[in-house]
Amino acid sequence: MDNDVHNVTVIEGHEAILPCVVNNLGRHQVIWQDKWKTVLTLNDRRIIDDERFKVDNPRDGHWNLHFDKVKYGDQGLFICQINTDPPLIQTVILSVI
Repeated sequence: MDNDVHNVTVIEGHEAILPCVVNNLGRHQVIWQDKWKTVLTLNDRRIIDDERFKVDNPRDGHWNLHFDKVKYGDQGLFICQINTDPPLIQTVILSVI
């Protein structure tokens, strides 16, 4: 997992794909959170009651957050976190145009 901040820009109404790459996950878990620290997903399960969100794990190590029909209000900070001690965090900033 890198500590770089990733910037993603998407047109309102389209799908956003937020990247998160985790190496050697082992028995740890991947958590996606939004700017309000709301847990969106845990591993590949959606936690939030919003069907626009899902985690795609197309190959080992890639835990990309997908969500459909992005709204202007969705823009902001998203965090991909691994529950290690201390936690590993990858930050994505979503811009909606």
